[in-house]
Amino acid sequence: MRRLPLLSLLLLTACSSGADSAEEADTPAEASPADNAATVEALRVHCAELLERPEIEAEEVEVQHILIAFDGAERSKATRSKAEAEALAAELYERILAGEDFDGLVKEYTDDSHPGIYAMTIGPRRAGVYPRGQMVAAFGDTGWRLAVGQVGVAAWHEKNSPFGWHIVKRTR
Repeated sequence: MRRLPLLSLLLLTACSSGADSAEEADTPAEASPADNAATVEALRVHCAELLERPEIEAEEVEVQHILIAFDGAERSKATRSKAEAEALAAELYERILAGEDFDGLVKEYTDDSHPGIYAMTIGPRRAGVYPRGQMVAAFGDTGWRLAVGQVGVAAWHEKNSPFGWHIVKRTR
């Protein structure tokens, strides 16, 4: 039996609760601090579980990503705090799981350049394809743990992901 990640369970619970009236359904609710904390915690669980998955055997992967940087991250021009960046990454990941357009979110939120598509290989560099070892470690570690079409998140880490949080979608 397949286990659902905590974030999926939270989303299923939120989606199944429904609104009491049509008016409530049309009015966006402010997220409470507890909701934000639960979303961030679910993201942390997802990141840890993703790293426990075995890597997919593939010579090459291509990914698109949303970089959520923060003030103080390597090469960052972002002004948000590290906590704000993590909360934004959690919110965007939740929205992606709910079906929001990934490329649209890349255009709106990435602290990298759009389209944020990178091909990586375990072999030698070729035109437009980077050797895995020349990429940020967490970027490749995430990309090689996803099936085509899947989305995962590499959490900020001072050595493995010094630029911030990477929300990664494997495209091929």
